[in-house]
Amino acid sequence: MIDENVRRNQGEGLSQEEIEVILRGMRAAFGEAGRTSLARILAGSKAKTVKAEWKENPSYGAFLEKSQAEILEMIDWCLDEEYIRVEKRDGYPLLLFAERGLAIDIELAAGEFLEAMRERGFFWTKEELLSVIPHRTMQRVLELMKEEGVENWRPVLDFWYERGTKRMKGWILEMDE
Repeated sequence: MIDENVRRNQGEGLSQEEIEVILRGMRAAFGEAGRTSLARILAGSKAKTVKAEWKENPSYGAFLEKSQAEILEMIDWCLDEEYIRVEKRDGYPLLLFAERGLAIDIELAAGEFLEAMRERGFFWTKEELLSVIPHRTMQRVLELMKEEGVENWRPVLDFWYERGTKRMKGWILEMDE
């Protein structure tokens, strides 16, 4: 990690946009990669160690103009500020969301999911939803739908209610209260 004195001398943090880019990149690296792999994703690396599915992440190549050292410094700042955290698994340091970063990512992912639904008119099945969107994010999606107006989303909600999990059905029923 970068020397704390170096970071303090720079006197700068990251912008909200930079934090969001790193957190989006974390979706690809989450629980299966460390700092260097996340930096490669953000740099748009063509290295063989960058998995094909990581290249589909919206943050892939977002920091193309930055050096690997600069990107690692940004990741370290996110670690220090508790947006992300490191957990050792089988002796390897893997990146995970810290609660602070997870809250931001849930908001970002829920908004992106709704936008995709508006553009494409998705009616996801339970299996598709569970493979695409975590429960906490799904709960936020439903809250955003309620804020926009339940009737605007009624066909989708009815479809999800018929095919959803018990938890999802409960959340949908709460929307009508």
